[in-house]
Amino acid sequence: MGSMRRNQVTLGLLVVAVAAVVGVGCWYRGYLAGFLPSGAADADEGELWIRGPSLFQGYHEDAEASAEALRDGWYRTGDLVRRTADGSISILGRLSSDVMKVKGHRVSALEIEAALAEHPGVAEVAVVGAPRVTAGGGEPGDLAPVAFVRARDPALTADALRSHAQRLLAPYQVPSRIELVEDLPRVGPGKIDRASLRARCGG
Repeated sequence: MGSMRRNQVTLGLLVVAVAAVVGVGCWYRGYLAGFLPSGAADADEGELWIRGPSLFQGYHEDAEASAEALRDGWYRTGDLVRRTADGSISILGRLSSDVMKVKGHRVSALEIEAALAEHPGVAEVAVVGAPRVTAGGGEPGDLAPVAFVRARDPALTADALRSHAQRLLAPYQVPSRIELVEDLPRVGPGKIDRASLRARCGG
């Protein structure tokens, strides 16, 4: 099948292709994947929903959570996805934590991280949303991407990274602030403490 991009969804060994509305999708090994459009200008973007014969029936002794996650036999994954030109799905992030509203756009922290990580001087990067009032004005609830970068190259500068980001990302995706740090905080083996980074941004 060839190599797959890091954020592509797979069921079994196959890259999932979907239609634009839940209830119309493609079956792979007994599972159907579709997504609910977000209502944004891009109709190929929305929350990933799946259904299949071995899908769980609900959360133990939690009817409210079950009702929220399961709709007419579909499981709402909580992942924001985008259908790509080749029909596969790219995960943009968790709606609850990896996706932020920036100037009216849904922005994936994972997409920004992937773009910054392409710079050869970057060893590791984490992007979080900071309240825009902290980062230069804006409507309540509007966020500004802030990047924390552990450099591989000691000569790397925030300005060089910003120029790199501007070549790869839309203007509203470019981090409003880039901090070079010696290390990123952790909450477990390999897991970045994003809550701590948000707190540093006033979030």
